[in-house]
Order: sequence, then C-alpha cells, then structure tokens
Amino acid sequence: MESISLTYYINEKNRLKFINPFIFFLSIFLLSSAITSNAQENVFSASIIAGPIFSQVRGDDLAGYHKIGYSGGIGISYRLVNRWETHLELLYSHAGSRSSIFFPKDRFIDLNLAQIPLYFSYLTWWDNGLAKFQFDGGINISRILDINVDYNKIEPHLSEVQKNDLSLLLGFGLWLNQHHGIFGRYVRSFTPFLEIPNEAIPLKLFYLSLQYHYRF
Repeated sequence: MESISLTYYINEKNRLKFINPFIFFLSIFLLSSAITSNAQENVFSASIIAGPIFSQVRGDDLAGYHKIGYSGGIGISYRLVNRWETHLELLYSHAGSRSSIFFPKDRFIDLNLAQIPLYFSYLTWWDNGLAKFQFDGGINISRILDINVDYNKIEPHLSEVQKNDLSLLLGFGLWLNQHHGIFGRYVRSFTPFLEIPNEAIPLKLFYLSLQYHYRF
C-alpha cells in the first residue's frame, strides 16, 4: 500500500508541473482577449471570481455540506442576444467532506480541483441598460489535481480515483452595479470519482458556493 501511495503521489506531482503553467497562461490569454474585445464591441466582458464553498461527498457516511472550502479564478462572458449570455470560467477549487463534531473521530476527504464551468444566463430586471438579476444553468467540467484522505474506508482505494468529473451547474446572481455582483451556485456531480467494492453508493461531489464577481 505504501508503494502504491508513493507512486500515486509522484505521478500527481509530475502532472501538476504541466497542468498549473498551462492553466495560468491560458487564463492570462483568455482574460486579455476578453478585455480587448470588450473595448471594441461591448459584447465580451471579463470577471474575477472568488468565494467560499460548502461541500459534501454523497456516499461517504459523513456530515452533509459540512466541509468549508474555497474557489477562485477568472471568467469571460459573451452577450448572445439582449437577455442571454454565455460564460466560460477557469477556477481552482478546494472541496470535499468531513465528519461532524459529533462523529467519534475526525474524518475528511480533501479534493483540489481545476474546473471549467460552461453555462448560459438569462438576464432580467434591467436598470439603465444593465441587468440586475441573472439565472444560470450549464455544466461544470473538473479535473482532480490532488486528493488527501483521512478515512480508512477510502484510503485503500486511492489508486482507483477517477480524475475527471462532469457536473450539473445551477445558479442565481445579483449585480449590485456595473462591476460588483454576488452569486449563489449549486453543483452536483453526474459521475462518481470513486466506486468502493461492496459499497452501494459511489462517491460523488456536491457543493453550494457563494461567489463575488468583479466585472471589467
């Protein structure tokens, strides 16, 4: 088991050396492109995104939405028609689950994720040419960059973790003015990241997030 864990750790370290620079440079490129396009046509906009996550893992027998994590990154938006926008974001998120304070021993599952939310928004309640509210729906594509576990039911199966995840994304946002917005988001995985033998429920990530968006 120690040999498998060490190999898993080394492989993940090597992957991160390539993934992190790629995400960084792609983020800079998309952000600069969006700002340039925004200045020219006013149909593109770019945002900086940050906020807490309240997550759980379905099937782990631990507390629901008890793990507090965080998410941050950038996004670009494109105005399709008067009341509809499409969005692409690049986020780094820390989520997972942990036992409640009443559990006999502390247990946790920590997941570090690179995420690409792709979704549409319906804009409403216009004021001086700007939408006050938006309703979001789409998908969230994730890659598990790192997993850290203190849970004897899961530790023997770390080498079987599925790295890629596809999730449903639903959200609601309030724009306070042209630049500042507050958003709530619900994300529910379609695919399990681990199926443990003899366990009826595969492990899937669910979370609620509260986000602050600064729009350029």
